[in-house]
Amino acid sequence: MICPHCSIELLYRSRGDGRCARCRKRFALEPRGAPLRLHDLRVRALSDRLRDGRDLRYTLTQFRYAAARRRLPELNRVANWALTIWCGVLLWGTFILALVSGLAVLTVIGIGVALLVGGIALNLAARPVLRRLTTVRMPLTAERLVTDVLEPWQKVYQQWPPGMIDEDQVPIPMPASPRYALVCPNRSVLACLAANGVPAAYDMALLEDPRQVPAGLPVLVLHNASLPGLALARDARQWFGPRARVLGIAPKMVMDNEGAIRLRERPTRRADRAFLAGEPVSEREVRWLAAGWWSPVAAMPPAALLRAVSRAVERIDAQWDPERAQARRVGFLSWPAA
Repeated sequence: MICPHCSIELLYRSRGDGRCARCRKRFALEPRGAPLRLHDLRVRALSDRLRDGRDLRYTLTQFRYAAARRRLPELNRVANWALTIWCGVLLWGTFILALVSGLAVLTVIGIGVALLVGGIALNLAARPVLRRLTTVRMPLTAERLVTDVLEPWQKVYQQWPPGMIDEDQVPIPMPASPRYALVCPNRSVLACLAANGVPAAYDMALLEDPRQVPAGLPVLVLHNASLPGLALARDARQWFGPRARVLGIAPKMVMDNEGAIRLRERPTRRADRAFLAGEPVSEREVRWLAAGWWSPVAAMPPAALLRAVSRAVERIDAQWDPERAQARRVGFLSWPAA
């Protein structure tokens, strides 16, 4: 790893006590033991990326997803472990058989090779089933992020990484006279939008429950790319009619995106996804959801969330309030300082 203080490359034996062998300053995270092999410079890089060069605020959850991007468990891991265990058992079994059976060495080797080939063939045949039943979950929980990353970080740097906020501690203000409402059942998303000034910028009410939406307001809907998320989008369109603007995320936005956070539970029941027949989703998206895949809207970085909200408001204003839309385009309505 690179020392976060003096930038020299440190071999493991040069940093065993949690200090740089050259400058003797302490660092927070040892990549060999930290979750997702995090180290101080990577935490800083993730923080800079989430802040987007303009001091945006981001939540613990957004950081956790950013850290796990491209580091999620593989679908073939169960099959690979099964094959590894089989090869190990076979190796030792063949060795013991050669010692105690009295069979010729070539005979024992032949038996071992036959069993190896059979095991590989069986493993390959079982892989589709194993892949279908294998889950993909976050390798870093919120609790481990706090205890194994943030607490050591705070001991060294006396504060959290720049821009990070605890979504449970962020107040969600309600404008006195809201012009728009945004519904998202994820507290992290609402906290990010609130911390970055969205309620003041747009006179926007940020709500977890669609039943809390004041009468008559245009409603923006942010949801997971999941069966419950699409059910929320369906309900919003039914409840609010043309006032509803579903921003996503849709399965098609993430299912082919290698950089997206794509998680997986067990395959869903046919009855649970029957409502998709009347929804604007493709057959390929339905199959993706049926296989148990989903993607959290909380994995969207702050800049992407703010951009989605801004564009949605512009479209609403263009339709319902052209004068306000023009004022926003020429800069009369400016973004407040976060």
